[in-house]
Amino acid sequence: MGKRKKIELKPFTINTISNRDLVIRMLRREEEITRSEEVQESFKNVLNKPFISLDIEKMVNREVLYEFGFDTSDESVDNYRKIFKYYYKSPHDYDKEVLDSVHYMRNNRCVYYKSKPIKVGDQIPNCKIYKLDGETKTSIYDEISDSDYDKCIIASFSNS
Repeated sequence: MGKRKKIELKPFTINTISNRDLVIRMLRREEEITRSEEVQESFKNVLNKPFISLDIEKMVNREVLYEFGFDTSDESVDNYRKIFKYYYKSPHDYDKEVLDSVHYMRNNRCVYYKSKPIKVGDQIPNCKIYKLDGETKTSIYDEISDSDYDKCIIASFSNS
């Protein structure tokens, strides 16, 4: 890091996102920076609130933007963080090379989930769940069969 020379920086705009080759290079550089010892130490420091805040990620985003000649304004960072939305449309319609360029896109298995959506009236598959106490294990079918419901709403929540 250290002292930087003055250079003319340009904003990272929505239009910049469409420059696929540039985006791939930027995401690969982001991966390198994120894996660096310095950034990994930042993630280990609880004072940085690594599981609550995006401060470390945004710091890395700003470094990448700067290295590629873009300003580090909040607007440029916000636009940079829209790359995924631009290149991912659905589990069947996405740019694999772009998404494979950085760990958090490549390893986000939820986006590649290809099961058909459950519709009203469909029989849902049974699966293991936890009760609201977060400790007691049960299953959807056990919970439904132990009650007098003729209709039920099932929802999920994740801290990840």
